[in-house]
Amino acid sequence: MDDLIEMVLKREGKALFESIKCNHFLYDRNGYLRSIQGTEYDFEGKADFIRKVIEENQIQPDECIFIGNSDNDIWAHESGAKTLVVNPHKISGMNRTEWKYYLEKMDNLNEIIPFILPYEGKTTFE
Repeated sequence: MDDLIEMVLKREGKALFESIKCNHFLYDRNGYLRSIQGTEYDFEGKADFIRKVIEENQIQPDECIFIGNSDNDIWAHESGAKTLVVNPHKISGMNRTEWKYYLEKMDNLNEIIPFILPYEGKTTFE
C-alpha cells in the first residue's frame, strides 16, 4: 500500500501529511507480491487509531473525517468521526451506520475536498 501512496501522492503530496499509516507490501526478488504486512490499526483497530488521533489533536470526533473504501474500514464509524466511502470495494458503501458520506467513483483526490470543507449540497445520506 505504501507503494501505491507514493505513486499517487508523490513526494510533494506526501509532504502535506504529518504521517501516513498503511499496510506495507512485501515483494520477492522478482518483484512479485509476497505478502502484506498489516498495521495494528487494520480492521477493528481503525476506530482505536482514529480515537487516538482525535485525542492527540484535542478535537471533537465530528471534526475528523475517515476516508475508506473496503470491508476493513467499516469499524471506523465507531470512533465517532465522520466517514466517507470512496470507490467502494467489497462493500456497497450504502450502510448509513458505517458511512456518513458516499462517493461512488473518485478519479482525483481533489474530489474529496467538498466532504472535508463545509459547504451546502454534500452527497450524504441525510
